[in-house]
Amino acid sequence: MIMFTFTEYDLGNSPMVSTTEGSLSFSLNTERSFMDLNELTSLTVSDANGKDIPGGSIDWKKKTIEVMGATKPWAEVKRKPGGLLSTSREWEWAGKKYATSSKNRIWTIKSGEETIAVLTPLKIHAFKKDELATLTFYVNSSKKEMIFIIFAILFATLRLPAREKPPTLKDIGGEAAATGASNVAGYAATTAVSSCCTVQ
Repeated sequence: MIMFTFTEYDLGNSPMVSTTEGSLSFSLNTERSFMDLNELTSLTVSDANGKDIPGGSIDWKKKTIEVMGATKPWAEVKRKPGGLLSTSREWEWAGKKYATSSKNRIWTIKSGEETIAVLTPLKIHAFKKDELATLTFYVNSSKKEMIFIIFAILFATLRLPAREKPPTLKDIGGEAAATGASNVAGYAATTAVSSCCTVQ
């Protein structure tokens, strides 16, 4: 088992780091249009020595998925077996079949009855530290399979609007203080001008 933590709130623009010694790490980068629509999500793979190589991409405009040089249209690799409101998807890559499903915002990808990986969502708390999203692999997978699984299990999440880190109470307090100071300074300046220009 190996677990990766998304260090950013926006999963489409986040490193994925693991504390397992010698493991790969990943980084996602999503280009968005001026209307904040996804255009291209790219994944970079880093080995244990820190060497980066392109891992693949989801082209949201062309509707293709690319894994280490192999590119296929969505229509060839995924299908929706359930009804209109179903979140389940069936996937196929390199001759292997997978199924993704969601329950209580937790995504699971299986091959047959075997659980391959689980994606737990970002959990934001009001009075304690937020819990960052994680992706846990429960079986040993090749680099290519891991890349495809990342794209498949994140696919629905990446189509949603990007999450942003909410301001902390400290941030809010700082903004309030800055606004208050600005108002006081403005009032003082206005008062000074009024005093110097008033005929006694």
